[in-house]
Amino acid sequence: MDNNVVDTQFCLHYHGEDECPFRDEYKARVWMAELHACKSDLGTPREFLSFVCAYISKWDPYTFQAFLARYISKYPEVSVNEKAMVARTYEVTYDESLVYEKPRGRTIYESRNDGGYFGSNSGVLLYTDGRLYEVTSSSPEPRISFGFPAYRLLGTCREMGQKVKAYLLVHRTEVMALPAQAECWDILDGATYEIKFLSKTCKGYMLPESEDGAAVVEMASRVVRLVRSFGYLREEQYGWAEE
Repeated sequence: MDNNVVDTQFCLHYHGEDECPFRDEYKARVWMAELHACKSDLGTPREFLSFVCAYISKWDPYTFQAFLARYISKYPEVSVNEKAMVARTYEVTYDESLVYEKPRGRTIYESRNDGGYFGSNSGVLLYTDGRLYEVTSSSPEPRISFGFPAYRLLGTCREMGQKVKAYLLVHRTEVMALPAQAECWDILDGATYEIKFLSKTCKGYMLPESEDGAAVVEMASRVVRLVRSFGYLREEQYGWAEE
């Protein structure tokens, strides 16, 4: 297909290719939807956005909300109000404070879990420059959020970042001795956890409930308490780390 014939000015991922160049599921579905939108000769970005959302929602009626939330958020050609209107039309929760790719930079601490079969993505990321992000689901329907986390900036506090990093460096020997894998298979439909302290990553199925994971949870609880001392994270957030 010739780029000179097909107008791709409203597209994010389709640029006139004969075959889809993406293996990523989200980008591949958007590419196909944008290709068909281009063939429909739509006159405005708002019409184009709505067509793509309609195409994706009909093609994939079970997991479309996570895709649409991400696409609407990224789409640059329409206003925030127009995005919100399109989101309401397709029953998608639109939140302009969310980003759908992991923020760049080096993290000091990460705590993430996929929520299990009936849960949703959750967690927290603390960067060296003091940025603190909440990891959340990209869809209001938990079971369709797997693989599509969203990130909300809770705030930036350089002193907090410095204090947490300094604390972990002081306890570096203890941190490096933590198990890389800790699992408990006594619970069905549980969550997979991944907790990172500086360069040390600990992960596993139902890690907080595992015997080997006790030391990981205890170290995570100290980091969470330190973060909370700066006024971040509500008490109900990441409470498992307090146990």
